[in-house]
Amino acid sequence: LKPRAEVAGGLVRLGDCAEILDSDPGVVQRLQNIALAPVPANGRQLSINYQSIKSRLQVQGVNVLGIEFSGSSSVLVVASGLKKNGQSKSLQNNIQNLRSSRSQTQRVRVTISEAIKKHVTKLAPQLGEFDVQFELPPVVISTLSSVGNLDIQVLGGRVPWNQNQSFDLRLTDQRGVVRTLRVVCAISVRPYILVAKHGLQKGKVLQGADLEWKQVEQNVEGVQQANGLIGLETKRVIRRGAPVLSQDVKRIPLVRSNDIVAVYSRMPGITIKRHFKAKTEGALGDVITLSSLDGSRETILAKVTGLHEADVVGSNPTVSRQTEMQPAPQIAAGKPRLQNRILNTRREKFKTQ
Repeated sequence: LKPRAEVAGGLVRLGDCAEILDSDPGVVQRLQNIALAPVPANGRQLSINYQSIKSRLQVQGVNVLGIEFSGSSSVLVVASGLKKNGQSKSLQNNIQNLRSSRSQTQRVRVTISEAIKKHVTKLAPQLGEFDVQFELPPVVISTLSSVGNLDIQVLGGRVPWNQNQSFDLRLTDQRGVVRTLRVVCAISVRPYILVAKHGLQKGKVLQGADLEWKQVEQNVEGVQQANGLIGLETKRVIRRGAPVLSQDVKRIPLVRSNDIVAVYSRMPGITIKRHFKAKTEGALGDVITLSSLDGSRETILAKVTGLHEADVVGSNPTVSRQTEMQPAPQIAAGKPRLQNRILNTRREKFKTQ
C-alpha cells in the first residue's frame, strides 16, 4: 500500500492505492480495477485504511487470506491537479515509467520465486512454508521483463535446505526462445509458533489439545516451545488461530487473594505453623503478602510452597514435589508435536528436607 495517491477521474481504484504483484497478469488486472471509493473533490483529501481495503476486497469475493499486505497502514488520496506546462507532464511521465519498470522487475522476481518454491516443495514437502531470497543482475531482469510471460523449468537443489542452493532455470518465452539461467538463493523455512486451536477463555489452563502449530513469517512474535505454555493459565480471551504469547499466560496461582494459608516458620528441629489470610495471589515460588486472622495489622511475607501453603521468608525452604514440563519432541523435519502435561492441583503433603 502506498502512503499517498493522486487520482484523476471519478473513482479511486485499488491500482491507484497499491502496487499489486502476482505471477498471473489476469489476477493483477482484476485487483487493480476494484473500486474503493469516489475521488474527493479538489482541495479535499480522503484517507483509506487497510481494514477498509480488506473489507472491500471481501465484498468483491476476493479471498484475502491468500493476499499478503505490506506498506502503509492507510493511503491518503487527493484529486490529481495536473499542471498544463510541459515540464510537469514530463516529470509525471518519468514517474509513471519508473513505477512501470519497478512493477515489471517485481513480476519477474515473483515468477522466479514461485517457480523455485514449487520445485523445492516437490522435493521436500516436509519443509512446509518457506521464503526464497536471491539476487539477479539488473541486465538479466531487464531482459526477462521485456519478453512477457515465461515458462520456467527448475532443476537442482539438495539437502541440507538451510544452506545456499544453486538452481538452473530453463526459461521459455512466448516465441519459443529458450534461455538458461543459474540462480543462487537462500531458503528460509518459516518458524512454527503455537496458536489457539479454538477460542480460549480467560482463566483457561492450557493443555496440548488447546494449541496447534502454525508456520509464520520470520518477524512474527510467538512461542516456539510447548513447555512455555502448557499447564499455564490464560490472562485474557484469545481467539481461534491467534498466537498465544508469553504475556498472555501466567503460572497457576496456588494461593489467591483472601485464601486462608498455612504458614510455616522452620528452624533446625522446630517447625511453627500458623494460619494467615492472603492479601495477594501467587504461584509456586512467589513471595506473597499475608495478614493475621486475629484482627491486628500484622503482615508478613512468605514464599508459596504448595496449595494454600507458604514458608515465612527467611526460614529454611522446603522442597515441594513439582511436575516438570516436558519439552516438545524434536523431529527431523516438519512441525513439532504437542504433548499434554497433566497438572495435579489436588492438595498434597509437601515433603521437607
